[in-house]
Amino acid sequence: MSLIAAIAFLLNRDNGFNANLVGAHSDRERARYAAEAGLQAANYAIQAKACAGGYPTASSPVTASNFGEVDDLGYSAYASAAAGSPLTLTSTGSYNGASVTLSKPTVYAFQSGIWTWTVQPAPGASKDTAVVSGSPASNYGSDNEFRLDSGSELLIQFNIAPLPAGSRIVPWYGAGPLQPGAKLMLYRNNTASATESIYVMLITRGWSESRATWNYNSFPTTWPSPGVGYDPRPLSINPYLTVAFWQSLDLTNAAIAWRNGLYPNNGVWIRGGPLVHNAKFALSSDGNVAHRPKLVVSYLLPCGATAPS
Repeated sequence: MSLIAAIAFLLNRDNGFNANLVGAHSDRERARYAAEAGLQAANYAIQAKACAGGYPTASSPVTASNFGEVDDLGYSAYASAAAGSPLTLTSTGSYNGASVTLSKPTVYAFQSGIWTWTVQPAPGASKDTAVVSGSPASNYGSDNEFRLDSGSELLIQFNIAPLPAGSRIVPWYGAGPLQPGAKLMLYRNNTASATESIYVMLITRGWSESRATWNYNSFPTTWPSPGVGYDPRPLSINPYLTVAFWQSLDLTNAAIAWRNGLYPNNGVWIRGGPLVHNAKFALSSDGNVAHRPKLVVSYLLPCGATAPS
């Protein structure tokens, strides 16, 4: 019986010890959540100033009490400077005697409003060409027009480097539905009657406008397989325009990935659904300057930065 009692005592002691460890860990986790909330609160306070300064600093931090917090969960958060951009945010969260401090570097403050940048380059300033399954060795980089259908597809690349560092590409609501943060506009030269979709994919390797074909990304270097130089997961699926006007293709996810360095900017590969037939679109070599492809980017502009022309 004494052995059983001793074992019971040890079990109870260990259970109590483990409970204390779990409790302490839980308190620190809650303190971490509070610190993360503080970072968000400080960022909100900064963005609300729209570059006017007066950000929360170490001497005048934003705290949980500013938002009516009344329980044991608290935080104190501030920026590295009262004005300017970018900034480092620091936040200390606390709960039940535990505390955790987090910091977030390179946080940009933004000017008010949504800014728009439209790029419609001349030949040589962007890259576009068609690749055609029926002519796998032919290059169409100097053509004025391309035909989108089941055997003819478009490759196009725009340079978005002129956007200032820290710019954030954002979808936005206007008077109607949510608008893309970046959209490719192609001018449709003819009409159609089919109800279909157009698919936009990321190109997975570099290519040459003057040497790309159905088989080659830049002769003599080949695509992974003929006519397949893209990630098969569509970036966007877009309604097929049936009138002679501007076809809009959503490039938001691609542009954000390029800006964040998640993927190299090799441009996009555009394919039509099976009912898309003989859809004629202008390329950058088109003599009608107004009809050349254009990229429209909606973005937040950091404090102190100048919008690209």
